[in-house]
Amino acid sequence: MGDLVRGSCPSRPSRDGHPKKGDPADLVLLDHDAPNLSPVIDGFGIVVHSGSGANVRFVFCEGECLLRDGRPTRVDASEVIASAQAVAERLWARALA
Repeated sequence: MGDLVRGSCPSRPSRDGHPKKGDPADLVLLDHDAPNLSPVIDGFGIVVHSGSGANVRFVFCEGECLLRDGRPTRVDASEVIASAQAVAERLWARALA
């Protein structure tokens, strides 16, 4: 039989899809004031059909905050963006040469 996926991930000890006290837990919090997530008639439906990564405000994985106010906590976002910009510029220069 396959694992029940609803509300769980394969690495969790709980196989019934319901976390128990002491189980590792992941949590994603969305910006409830975002215009694209309103009006709420069906909470799941609006997220699936209208939501995007830009709506994610906080992400917790096994108790660790990985995203706070939409910004990563493990890396410096400005450094990552600057590095990506430098790579893009080098690739464009090579493509146009």
